[in-house]
Amino acid sequence: MRHSCSLAVGVILLLCGGRAQALDITSCGQTVPAGETGVLVGDLQCDPATRGVTLQYAATLDLNGHALVAPDGWAVWCNGRTRL
Repeated sequence: MRHSCSLAVGVILLLCGGRAQALDITSCGQTVPAGETGVLVGDLQCDPATRGVTLQYAATLDLNGHALVAPDGWAVWCNGRTRL
């Protein structure tokens, strides 16, 4: 009985262990690391000094229905291949 229970727990850990956590984007100037996903949690209006959000190589930005605005046009800075 104990063997089948540990096998079931092992299968559950394998299924759940592969999911990556998304990075909450809560302020201007944040960077989404390479291969990760950033999720905008609210509307942001950035100033020219901080720009908006920087996406590293193969990063993804989920706007989540929100707006990301910067007056100089640099709301999202892409550093390599990225997805919006």
